[in-house]
Order: sequence, then structure tokens, then C-alpha cells
Amino acid sequence: MIAPVPYVQLQKSIDAAVPHGMHRYNKMGYIPEITDELIDIIVRNTKEISPYSMILFNVMKGAVTRVRPEDTPFPYRGRQWYFDITPQWVDPEEADSLIAWTRAFWDEVEPHTQGTAVNWLSPDDGLDRVKAAYGPNYSRLARLKHKYDPDNFFRLNNNILPNANGWKKHNYFDTA
Repeated sequence: MIAPVPYVQLQKSIDAAVPHGMHRYNKMGYIPEITDELIDIIVRNTKEISPYSMILFNVMKGAVTRVRPEDTPFPYRGRQWYFDITPQWVDPEEADSLIAWTRAFWDEVEPHTQGTAVNWLSPDDGLDRVKAAYGPNYSRLARLKHKYDPDNFFRLNNNILPNANGWKKHNYFDTA
């Protein structure tokens, strides 16, 4: 599976591994360099893994690296690895243990990462992870959010708050 592929083919490449109705949770980050220490962390944390779980590495290079970080909301444009920890389960009773495993594994991996993708934020991720997803572009995007959505109408996700520092009062999932 190591070869250039069209974007749609890449998007469909793991469809069979993520069937509809399966429960999942994930943590994702960009890794500029795969070190021996990181490999040791991954091996140690995947000795026993749920049969449906996935650990993904995708290399980022080519066209994505030729766009200046400030030209789009997404700033992570260097040659790097996309790394994803995704446990999946059928039995809802497994949720707590697999989420705990993911969080503990992520706590070890995160120091090796540089940012994340907003698409992969979990409901329990807070403003710091949102800021990590946009990196140095967050302040500029917060100013735009303040201009076009000052009341944070589009708030039912981990979103950019309408000012650079974040509101003192915020609840990403408040429906009021």
C-alpha cells in the first residue's frame, strides 16, 4: 500500500475496516520524525490490542507540502507522518477500557507530535487541542470567526472561538 494514489482511492482504502455501526474513538497527530523512542512506545502499547483497532501511519509529502502554511487554515505542511490511534469495538461494555487505553497511549505519543487535524478532534478535546489543530493560524481564524460568527452560532463541535483567547464561558456542545 505504499504508493501514490488518487485522493478518493485513499479515502476509500479503509472502508472495510470501519463498518457502519461500529463504535470508535481516536487520537491523531502529525509526526515530523519517527524516532527509536517513538517506535518503542508504539510497540509497547500495541502488544495487546483490540481485534478491530487500527494504528495508522500515512506519509505527507508532495503537493500538500508546497502550500504555504498561512495560505489555508491548515498549517502543517511539512513532510511528515499522519499518525492515528483508533480502537473500534462492537460491545458497548468495551468503551471505557478502550478509550482509557487510547488516552494513555496518546499521552506517551503526543510529545512526539506537532499538531493535529480538526476533523479528528473528540468531544473531550478542549480548546488547547483546537488551537493545536490550527497552530499559528488560530489567531487569524479567531478574528474571522469574530467578524462572521460573533455569537458562535456554529458551535456544536470543537470549533474556533470568536476571539483569539477564547471565551471564559464556553461549552462546545451547548445547544441553547
